[in-house]
Amino acid sequence: MKIAFLGPEGTFSEEALLTAIERSDLDPVPLPTIYDCVVAVQERRVERAFVPIENSLEGSVGATLDTLYQPPTLKRLSGAQFYIIVSPDIPAKNPQPHYVQPHDADQVAEWVKQGGVLLLMENDPANADISHLNLIADRFGIHFDEVLKHHVIGDQFAPGFIPVVGGGPIFQHPHMLYMKDTCGISLKPSASALLKDKSGIVMATAKYGKGTVVAVVDPWLYNEYTDPRKLLPRQDNYAAGEEFVSWLLKQAQRDISPKDSQ
Repeated sequence: MKIAFLGPEGTFSEEALLTAIERSDLDPVPLPTIYDCVVAVQERRVERAFVPIENSLEGSVGATLDTLYQPPTLKRLSGAQFYIIVSPDIPAKNPQPHYVQPHDADQVAEWVKQGGVLLLMENDPANADISHLNLIADRFGIHFDEVLKHHVIGDQFAPGFIPVVGGGPIFQHPHMLYMKDTCGISLKPSASALLKDKSGIVMATAKYGKGTVVAVVDPWLYNEYTDPRKLLPRQDNYAAGEEFVSWLLKQAQRDISPKDSQ
């Protein structure tokens, strides 16, 4: 039985499909978009489609997220416009971390060159692997520095506040970002800063071939710091995150039509 799913291979969508449907004749068919999965059923190229619906209840899905559980390759990334790497594991967090290898960096660089948008969100040295992620970042003139910045102790939140005045390429409106315990960023001429504060570069970008790379010193958009119900620390990461994601989506150049993903 041929069943289309939101690809590429090795993602959570495929894992969910294999878990939900246990058949010896199952033939999973990865496709680049939910729309392609639906059309494949209509055109009888597959018998069924297995797609996420959590956002479909509210209308058109502008962007979908999935998890790549296998090493990145050009084939596995072929159906993706964006690839996000966040706070890579270290043994203290995961007894068996999967470190970036030189071959991974080669594959990701080629994918970016063809128009992919790569987002690297690091963390402080005590909580994330920096040296191996630099195998990728260094390809684009961006280097994560293994130093501790924006160090917050207890309820002394001030070191984590990053003011944004607005009117810039990403943030049109003023914001107060909050990033607790970060690394640093240094750049070569091929890259440029997107956001700075008194500690140095907070966000940076580089163009590579048809693609774009964006680097941030902290995974600042996780739920702990985007919950508007929290009174402290006072920040508006959620509103700033909406502007950041909107800008990021506009950087997409990669064609993920079926002919590109085969």
